[in-house]
Amino acid sequence: MTQYFDAPQLFSPQTHPALREDFVSPGAGGAPSDAEPRSEPLRSFLFGLLGRGVTSPVAPIPADKLRHVLLLRYDALGDYLVTCALMRWIKHHNPACRISVISSYRNDGAMRFDPYVDRRLSIDPRYTFHHSWLSALSLRREAPVDLVIAPIFTRLSKAATIARLAAPGTPAATFLHPGRARIYGKAFQYQAAMHPWREHISQRMLNLGRSCIDVGVDDSFSPRPHLSLDVHHARQAAEFARLHALRYNIRDENVFVHGLDRSDYNSLATAGRPFIVFNIASHMPERNWSVANCIDVIKQIQHSWSELVILLSGGPQRREDAREICAHVNGDTCLTIEHDWLTFCALLAGGEFLISVDSAPVHVASASGRPAVVLVHKYRAACEWYPFGIEWRLILSPSNVHLNDIPSNLIFTAVTQLVDSCPFNLNSD
Repeated sequence: MTQYFDAPQLFSPQTHPALREDFVSPGAGGAPSDAEPRSEPLRSFLFGLLGRGVTSPVAPIPADKLRHVLLLRYDALGDYLVTCALMRWIKHHNPACRISVISSYRNDGAMRFDPYVDRRLSIDPRYTFHHSWLSALSLRREAPVDLVIAPIFTRLSKAATIARLAAPGTPAATFLHPGRARIYGKAFQYQAAMHPWREHISQRMLNLGRSCIDVGVDDSFSPRPHLSLDVHHARQAAEFARLHALRYNIRDENVFVHGLDRSDYNSLATAGRPFIVFNIASHMPERNWSVANCIDVIKQIQHSWSELVILLSGGPQRREDAREICAHVNGDTCLTIEHDWLTFCALLAGGEFLISVDSAPVHVASASGRPAVVLVHKYRAACEWYPFGIEWRLILSPSNVHLNDIPSNLIFTAVTQLVDSCPFNLNSD
């Protein structure tokens, strides 16, 4: 793997290299190939079979002609969060259009209360065939699907198979593959060009929609991702805040609480000490940050902002580490949180800001308008998956295999910069 920097890099929205006009990406996919790879006759045959009966459209479909769109989002939680703006964009241009989503058990709970999703169908996320895929056949009994959108980057044979099961003969859209555009084009009539390194993943999702849906002259609507919660989880978060004398307030217009009118969101608010969420957990071991470094950062934060409470999340993977960290710092202002995912999201949405080693909580922060400090170890991830639409600081590790080369004092510097750039009130009410 290529190592791009010899020392940790601290980026902001003003200094991030990918956001500069003169940025030259270190590497990107090549141009689409017109030649069909001779080594892939089976793949070519499969996609030809899956795309049989679909006439390649010559232009994007007018938004007002869409009655039913099927979105394939059967992967991870973060993938859903960066795609939800696409659904909102479709509904903005055609409120009557029905949106069905084929989800997975990894992200289905998060979209359960999404106001822009009309129908969910959960399947197994594995890439090899699973009997749950056959449930897509049930969509044939509903309103005809006019368009299938597959914002998928790998294993497109699964996407093409599910699209065929759910909506045979329906045009489908995905991203343009630099080496297999001709093969994939047999089943995906719309293929949106990508701009690796220079394009945030949320922007890429919206551009996929624009490649296959024509909204007319005015296409200035570019929504930020949103967060959908149930009133039960929001009230659990508020009760936790009340129990620990924390200041809790959901204040971003992109947070939707199902079962509660927006005018009643203030009923969830509590007064008390300000708090942040510090997430040390990731499903990828290389993103885990050492206990010693976590303790050092928390002590620096506690020394500078004595009234600020740190809610430490270790998830199922690092629950014991989180408890150990809390035992070595000021326990009055460092608490572990061991809630379910949606209650965690609700807590984050009502706090001040986030520190995280994993991207999923960062997407939640983006969706709920909460500033963030994020640690990453891959340069391309830093360019494409940074916090979107909020104030942030991002630290890139010089190692592309772990985060432990990021010194704790640099993280404290990032936190200090974030606090200085945002109108936080880090004093108790």
